[in-house]
Amino acid sequence: MPSRDERPSASRASQRPSANASQRTRPNQAKDNGDDVWGEIMNMKGKGSGGEGGFNKLNTSFWLSNGEEIDIVLLDEQPFMFWGHTIKCRSKEGKTFYRIEACQKSEQDYCVMWESDNKAIGKSKKIIAFRVLDSRGSWDSETKGLDGVPTPKIFTVSIDLAKQIKLLKDDAGTISDKVLKLSKNGTYTINFKFKKNTDGSLRYVNAPDYDGDLPEVLEVYAPMDDDDLMEFIRQFADASDGGNSGGSNRGSRNGKATGSFGD
Repeated sequence: MPSRDERPSASRASQRPSANASQRTRPNQAKDNGDDVWGEIMNMKGKGSGGEGGFNKLNTSFWLSNGEEIDIVLLDEQPFMFWGHTIKCRSKEGKTFYRIEACQKSEQDYCVMWESDNKAIGKSKKIIAFRVLDSRGSWDSETKGLDGVPTPKIFTVSIDLAKQIKLLKDDAGTISDKVLKLSKNGTYTINFKFKKNTDGSLRYVNAPDYDGDLPEVLEVYAPMDDDDLMEFIRQFADASDGGNSGGSNRGSRNGKATGSFGD
C-alpha cells in the first residue's frame, strides 16, 4: 500500500494517463523544488467550486446531501489542482446536475468551453480536488443505495473548505492518517473525529487501512476531445436559467446515506 502521508504534486506531469486508470497508484509526489499548492490556496479569493471496471467521473463523484454527516479519510496530504469549467446540466429525466470538465487549454491553445457562448458553461477557474475514502461505499444498482464498503472517490472542494482542511493540517501536522467528520448544512464543514480516552482526554481516530486501487485525479479529469465535449454540451448543457452556480459534481447516483469508520 502506498504511504498516504507523502505529499502529492499539483502538476499534470506526474499524472500522465496510463493504460488502465484503475491500476493501483502511489500518491503524487511534491515537486523537488518545494512547490506547495497550500500556499496558493490560502492566497485565493472567493469560494471556488469544488470506463467499466475502472475509475471515471461517475463512479468517483463525491458529494453529501444537505443535512448529511459522514466519516471520510483524505488519502493525500495535499490536494490536486487543475483548470476547469463547471457545466450546469440537465439529465434526460429532467434532473439538474453539475459537471466539471478540465479546460482544454491545459493541452492545446484553445478550449471549446472557453470559446462557447453557452450560459450553462462557467468560466475557467482553478479546481481543487482531494482523493477521499468514502465510508458510505459505492452505488449498488440492485439495492438502490450505497453498499457500505469504503471506496475511494474524488471530492472537488470550495476554496473555503480547502482552507478549513489546511487549518486542520497545520494543527495536527498530518491529515491522511486520521478520520475526519464531514457535514453539509448549506455549506460543507469538516473537523477531526475524536474519541474519549478512559481518563476523559480526547484522541484522534486513526484512519483505516486501505490497500486498494486509487483513481488518478488528473487522468479522470483529463480534457475531453473536441467532438466528445461538443456532443456532451449538446446533450446535457442547460442554459435555461442563465448559467450555473459553480457547484461541485452532483449526480443522482449516490443517494442519502450515513457512513462511519467507527473507532
